Amino acid sequence: MGAVCHSVQRVMRRYAATLVIALSAAFAATARADDPLAALHSSCHATGALTICAAKIPSFDGTPLDATLTYPSGRAPRRAAL
Repeated sequence: MGAVCHSVQRVMRRYAATLVIALSAAFAATARADDPLAALHSSCHATGALTICAAKIPSFDGTPLDATLTYPSGRAPRRAAL
């Protein structure tokens, strides 16, 4: 009875180790996915006091979205109205 219990425990440990490795690989693959905003980041250019980034970025279903992001190039001297 004791030998059977030890072999079951050994099989369960191997199964658990295999499961941990498989899940780690799956999470690592999703973490390495391409940055969906890479096109937006690479398109930035400074225009006076503003930096403007404009590009088509993929949405959750792959449909391209035209996105424009404008922000101050440096530190804003005072709080600006929206």
